[in-house]
Amino acid sequence: MVELSVLDFRRNNFTGSLPPFCAQTDSLRAIVLNGNLFKEPVPVSLLNCVGLEVLDLGNDAINDIFPAWLGTLQELQVLILKFNLFHGPISDIPMEWGQLNMLEALDLSWNRLTGKIPQGLTRMNFLVVLKLFQNHLVAPIPHGPQFNTFENDSYGGNVDLCGPPIKAMWNE
Repeated sequence: MVELSVLDFRRNNFTGSLPPFCAQTDSLRAIVLNGNLFKEPVPVSLLNCVGLEVLDLGNDAINDIFPAWLGTLQELQVLILKFNLFHGPISDIPMEWGQLNMLEALDLSWNRLTGKIPQGLTRMNFLVVLKLFQNHLVAPIPHGPQFNTFENDSYGGNVDLCGPPIKAMWNE
């Protein structure tokens, strides 16, 4: 029996709700639904996708509170939720997000996220790409080994964020 490991339905203008992923199998390693018109919340059934490495739900119209529970997917390497209508406090990211040791890219840009950037994100040692721009984030940007490598363009458009690297930009 062949099991599906990659589901790539990008740019198909699909509408409605996302299907209940991994309800029958946990073999999916990548789900790419970027560029559709999905509006409904992210299905919690994704928690069954224990081996999921890539989740790209960017450029849709998903109107949901920030799905912090995705932080329990410990094999996740790429998480793209950009250009949606995710809202609510990013500060509610649980401590488990600091245990996402495989995460290399996190793109939450162009949403309506609020609150402080959680200090727990600084424990993601493999994080190479961080995009949080064009949200409603506040307070100083946390410091940490990986966070200290990100430039101002990771945070732009959050008028109430402060501290390096933003401060460094104003001093140039």
